[in-house]
Amino acid sequence: NFIRMFFSEISQNAFSVISRLSGAEYVLEGDPEAVLLARLIASGLVALAFVIQTEGLALDHAAAAVASNYLVTLMSLAIKLIAAAGVKESEAFQILRPLVNGTLTNIETAGIPEALTGPIARGDCKTVADHMTGIQKLGTDVLLLYKTLGRATVQIARDKGTLSADAAREILHLLG
Repeated sequence: NFIRMFFSEISQNAFSVISRLSGAEYVLEGDPEAVLLARLIASGLVALAFVIQTEGLALDHAAAAVASNYLVTLMSLAIKLIAAAGVKESEAFQILRPLVNGTLTNIETAGIPEALTGPIARGDCKTVADHMTGIQKLGTDVLLLYKTLGRATVQIARDKGTLSADAAREILHLLG
């Protein structure tokens, strides 16, 4: 009985682990034989596998950190801003969630430049200035993050083709 229970527990745990691994995406790196074996395992898990060079590991990990960890940071910033506007912090995520989900859908279907909306994409300098006036009250670290993200957004808006060179210069001047 003990042996039957032991193997039953192992198989349940293995099934749980395999179900979490199934459908995931894996980055593979290493010697060709190991990569081939890993591709076969990923295929058996109905998972996607991507091969990168060893020297790309740090950038791959940085990409994952930006996409996951920094999204948490961005949501923290957005919740802080909407809470400062008077929304209960406990309700902030539910209010912002449809916007975030829509943006992710737009990125998936239309691509990065086309998914960009908002004042920078429109060249709306007054709204950007108004944002900064309001954010200034929350502290320099919040304003610095807004400005840094805004400067990066200017190039995306230029790539989209909705931001003129003159408006881009004016917004970059505003953002410091």
